[in-house]
Amino acid sequence: TSLTSITIPDSVTSIGDYAFSYCESLTSITIPDSVTSIGDEAFEGCESLTSITIPDSVTSIGDEAFDGCYNLKTASIPARFKNDRERLCIPDGCEVNWY
Repeated sequence: TSLTSITIPDSVTSIGDYAFSYCESLTSITIPDSVTSIGDEAFEGCESLTSITIPDSVTSIGDEAFDGCYNLKTASIPARFKNDRERLCIPDGCEVNWY
């Protein structure tokens, strides 16, 4: 798709499975504090995504959420997911701020 950026509205509480899968032009996404869950492979194949911040309100992130996000360089993710880096498929070159 040609979607390059998105700001998810505050009314959204969940990002579903495959929600942005293969949005290859997506460079920016803003996730509000209203979101509590992110589904499986939600951002799979988002090759242009370079950074992401997951709000502390998120208590569940699905498997392989960042699979194929080869250009993801920085991510801020709640520390409760620190042991899930491999399951979430966060690229090796990505610098993660576990907060």
